[in-house]
Amino acid sequence: MRIFLDFDDTLYNTTRLKKETNRVIADFGVTKEFQEVLKKDEEKGTGMNFDRVLKDVFDSLGKDKKAKFDFKKLKQKINRILNKKKSMLYSDSLPFLKAIYKKHDLILITYGDYRAQRFKIKQVGIRRFFKAVLIVTEKKEEFFRDYLKKREGVFIDDKASTVDFVAKNFLDIKTIVLRRPGSWHSKKPFGKYDFLTRNLSQTLKIINNLEKTCK
Repeated sequence: MRIFLDFDDTLYNTTRLKKETNRVIADFGVTKEFQEVLKKDEEKGTGMNFDRVLKDVFDSLGKDKKAKFDFKKLKQKINRILNKKKSMLYSDSLPFLKAIYKKHDLILITYGDYRAQRFKIKQVGIRRFFKAVLIVTEKKEEFFRDYLKKREGVFIDDKASTVDFVAKNFLDIKTIVLRRPGSWHSKKPFGKYDFLTRNLSQTLKIINNLEKTCK
């Protein structure tokens, strides 16, 4: 069985990453500038790349603030967070991948800045579990219009609107919304889906049941 799997806030604790980086940003007194850069990126549909974002934050500072600002130290602290490797994976991610990767074709599909996403995937050491890793720099929905045509399998994502799009447009694909408590999209409204889970242990049970019905 083919399984299409999201990365951020599904396998990788992006919510924790955001909270830790926000604390560092606040310590340096540039929360307002940081949020403004992120908002512009979101409007443009630009994926998150910390090197570029931090540079844009620095460039946006006034002359006096820029003169006193320790940009190098800020980058060091952010990089320390990014280099935490496997601690940024949810505790159930590795057990889940180990349980299914030999029996199913796993395809990782993640949206964002190509270099930033590739770095995170490499850092947590999960590439070996996947038949393919697809880093999508356009909106996922646009990518799926062609990629998921005439395909069957299971689609797992934490973002309800993405799952809704897949569920409505690709009827041969079973959809699972992974709604981790406290995660970035945990309070967003639901759309259409086949299954709802709170963690990957519950998700594994659904996959095992689907596997039985396919035999």
